[in-house]
Amino acid sequence: MLRISEPPPRVLADLGPHEGPVLIAIGGMHGNEPEGVEAIRRVTAAVQERQSQMRGRWVGLTGNRQALAQNRRYLDTDLNRGWDRDSLWTGGSNPSAALSEESERSELTDVLRRLRQSQPGRWTILDLHSTSSPGPPFSVMNDTPANRGLARALGLPAILGIAAILQGTLLGAAADDLVASLGIEGGAQGEADTIDMHVSILWAGLVHAGILDPDQVPDRADHRHRLNTHRHLPEFVEVCYRHGIGAEDQFKMVGGFHNFQAVQQSTVLAQDRHGEVRCPEDGILLLPLYQEMGDEGFFLGRSLPPGSPPTSEGWPC
Repeated sequence: MLRISEPPPRVLADLGPHEGPVLIAIGGMHGNEPEGVEAIRRVTAAVQERQSQMRGRWVGLTGNRQALAQNRRYLDTDLNRGWDRDSLWTGGSNPSAALSEESERSELTDVLRRLRQSQPGRWTILDLHSTSSPGPPFSVMNDTPANRGLARALGLPAILGIAAILQGTLLGAAADDLVASLGIEGGAQGEADTIDMHVSILWAGLVHAGILDPDQVPDRADHRHRLNTHRHLPEFVEVCYRHGIGAEDQFKMVGGFHNFQAVQQSTVLAQDRHGEVRCPEDGILLLPLYQEMGDEGFFLGRSLPPGSPPTSEGWPC
C-alpha cells in the first residue's frame, strides 16, 4: 500500500511552458488519497522525455501536503470545501492561517493565481481522488459541453448533480468559460490499479487538451484498453439523493457495498445511533463511506439516457 512519509512538494511538475493549452493535475486533495500524487510523478517522468514535442504546458500540483504525510483525509477541515471564485482569483493569501487546511489553501491559491496570470488561455483541470469503497472509476463534473467532451474522451462514467448538494469545491471556484474540469475517482484507496488508472487518465487528458499527439503516448494500447474496460457503464448518472452525516450519528456502512451497485428501496445500507439506515429508493449506489472522516454516508443516482441535455449542475466532491 502506497504511503507518503514526508510532505511532497507543492509543485510536482511544470513542463513547458509553451504557448497553447494548459493541463493541471492535482493529487492528494485528501491526505488519505496519495494515488494521484504517484500518478503525476510517473507521468511527469515520461513527459520530460517529450518536452520538445509538447504544445502548451503540463502542471502537477499537490493538494493537502501535511495530511498526506499523516495519511489522514484532513487535519482540521476538508481542503476541498471552502473555496470560492472571488478569493481564488482576486483575494489575498493567508499564510498565517490557524487551521492547517487554510494554510494549504493559501499556498495552492498563490500557485494557481500565478499560473493563470502567466498563461490565461484554455485550461483543463483534473482533480485526482480515490474512494474508500471498491468499484469502477468515474468522473464528477459541472455539466457543461466542454466537460461532457472531456468526460467522453476519458471514457469514464460521469456523475452529475452534485453542485446542488456540495458547495465550496476547488473546481467549482476555478470554473470559467476557458476551463474544462473534472474530479476523477480513479478507484479504491491503496490499490495499485488506482494509480494505473490515474496514469491512463492523465495521458488521455494530455492528448485531449492538445498538448501531445496520441502517437507520443507510451504504452498507448494499454491505456486505451484500461479506459475502455468501463464503457459498458452508464455514460452519465445524475445524483438524486445524499445521505449526510455528522460525528454524532455514529454512522457505519454495512460491509460489501461498492460504487455503481444497483440497490433497492428498503435495503439496509448502514447503521447509526437510531438503528438501521435503509435505502430510500431504487438507484445506483455511489461513494459508500468506509473511512472515519466524511460528511456523506452515501449517494444514490440514476442513469440518464444518452444525449440528455446539460443540467448545469454537478461539482466534484
